[in-house]
Amino acid sequence: MPAAAREAPDSGAPIETDGDRATARGAQLSTHVLADGSGEVFVSAGHADHELVRTADGWRIVGMSVRIAWTQGTPPGRPASPAAEG
Repeated sequence: MPAAAREAPDSGAPIETDGDRATARGAQLSTHVLADGSGEVFVSAGHADHELVRTADGWRIVGMSVRIAWTQGTPPGRPASPAAEG
């Protein structure tokens, strides 16, 4: 089911450049809710690493990875785990 809203503020990322390439890391906090209002709010937090390259049109993101440090709730579209219910 599509999410009705998702908020994902990102911290100001320190940027390291090497010629026409750069990397950046930012803290990430995402809050997810379902469009129909069912289910619980799902929250995840961690950091995102970005790879960038300089092009004739400016800097472009060419890669990104997200490392989740913690979550709260059940991800939308997934059943609750038995351990979470007990």
